[in-house]
Amino acid sequence: MKVVLFIIHFILFTGIVFSQPSAKENTEIALKYFKSQEYDKTIKYCDKAISIDSLCVEAYIYRGICKSIKGNDGLMDLNRAIYINPENSKAFRNRAVIKHNMKDYDSAINDYKKAIDLNPEFAIQYTNLGLLYVEMNLFKESIPYFTESLKRNPKDSETYLNRGSAYLKIEDYINAEPDLNKAIKLNKNDVMGYYNLSIVYYRTGRIKEALKFCEKAIKMDPNIQDVQRLYGYIKDDLKKN
Repeated sequence: MKVVLFIIHFILFTGIVFSQPSAKENTEIALKYFKSQEYDKTIKYCDKAISIDSLCVEAYIYRGICKSIKGNDGLMDLNRAIYINPENSKAFRNRAVIKHNMKDYDSAINDYKKAIDLNPEFAIQYTNLGLLYVEMNLFKESIPYFTESLKRNPKDSETYLNRGSAYLKIEDYINAEPDLNKAIKLNKNDVMGYYNLSIVYYRTGRIKEALKFCEKAIKMDPNIQDVQRLYGYIKDDLKKN
């Protein structure tokens, strides 16, 4: 009787199966590591998620991003994510960033625009597309995208700086000035905001205002050669007058 009971207990014990984290749970762990910039651990848990569920879109997205950050080819993972779910705006948005960094501009533009079509309320994709046009020296084309970004995130000082700088590049000083003023109002430590605003004042003949803002930029960072050069021009003009 004792032997029979032992066999029954042994069979019951060996039949126990301990639960393992699901693909979703592994992806959630990966996301926590991603937020703390622990990219190797993020990749590790994305690998686990994908091994459980080969259609886990989020795992492919975050693994692709991390590979790209580490200097590896993350494009295949983003391609896979889009193949699985061609309506995922996050996948298009992040694939656009990878292509953008690769300077594959035309393809990146297509992906940014697709991401916008799928989710038009996400501000950063407009900012990134605007910056892409800036890199291509298409300053006028960048401005509408910075504007769309600001509609969704009206307290983003960097986007005001970017739009103001784009206006400055096309010599639209009337629109550049309020944007650059807004940028330094939102971020009083924005050295480039002070510098660019100094250029606006200098080019529109307001030399004393130009000097004031240029001196603020120099005080923040005396090692920027462009600022020092502008300061020299301003001082020369003041001596002449």
